[in-house]
Amino acid sequence: MTFHYRDPDGERLEIEADEFADGTPALYIDTTAPIRLHLDQVEDLVAGIRDTRRYAAAPHPQAATQATDTAKDRWAQQLVAVLADLDRCAHGRHEGDPCSGTECDGTSRGNPYIGPDRVIGYSRYGRPLFLPARPLKHEPAAWHTAPTTKDHT
Repeated sequence: MTFHYRDPDGERLEIEADEFADGTPALYIDTTAPIRLHLDQVEDLVAGIRDTRRYAAAPHPQAATQATDTAKDRWAQQLVAVLADLDRCAHGRHEGDPCSGTECDGTSRGNPYIGPDRVIGYSRYGRPLFLPARPLKHEPAAWHTAPTTKDHT
């Protein structure tokens, strides 16, 4: 999982789940240069750091180890991060997270183009894809199961 921020000057900040050589969870923070942060985006940045921290601290049984880490594994992890970001609002917050955007009124409403029980695409074999409930979005099988409205409340 990677949190991305770009400031008004175009400078980039990325915070990625990582680990130390001994396997201890860590956060990797990368910037292109010093960044400027609008005051109304401080909470979004803090929430992004917290989300990434929670992801880094959670066990990931399929996560690659140093011995098996390949370009294909890294590509798959990046693709999972893209899919997991599909429910974010225009301010970068997941549905239900605190958000300072005026359209969200304090709590992110998520992606306005993706909602409960909406098909967002199709698999190679024509099977419909859905955005899964928040706790399941890192589970590949959940993308093939139609959510219920209850899952999104």
